[in-house]
Amino acid sequence: MAGYNKRLSDNLHDHYVEDNDTGCWNWSHSIDAGYGQFRRCGTKWAHRVYYRWAHGELPADMVVDHMCMNRACVNPDHLRAVDWRTNLIENSTNPCAINAAKTHCPQGHEYSPENTYVQRSGWRVCKSCHAEYYRRKRAEKKVEAQIGVLV
Repeated sequence: MAGYNKRLSDNLHDHYVEDNDTGCWNWSHSIDAGYGQFRRCGTKWAHRVYYRWAHGELPADMVVDHMCMNRACVNPDHLRAVDWRTNLIENSTNPCAINAAKTHCPQGHEYSPENTYVQRSGWRVCKSCHAEYYRRKRAEKKVEAQIGVLV
């Protein structure tokens, strides 16, 4: 564990980590939102401490991702540095990850490069549905204009 106090790391591991048959090292001391807490070495999160001990400092624009999807795991072999978007989309069950995995819009049109517009916010828009929406709107306005002339 590069550059850190080996005695301290061994002591932590012996007292606060439970190994299991999945290969995960589960933090057993203090947990917050599923993550092991550790208030030393400049961070609140135990997985960040173990990442630093094994891999060195985390680059400023990166976060630690649990490849095993177990937030309490501190096994350095299960941790990797990724950007925040990768962490949000991969190995996740949050709404962003679920939507990113969708291949078709709600009407069944494929999210292909030719049929998809990506807004600045990152939202995908189906060009077929978008065009159909504006065709309907133009037709409604035309009918309203004709009705207005008759009244």
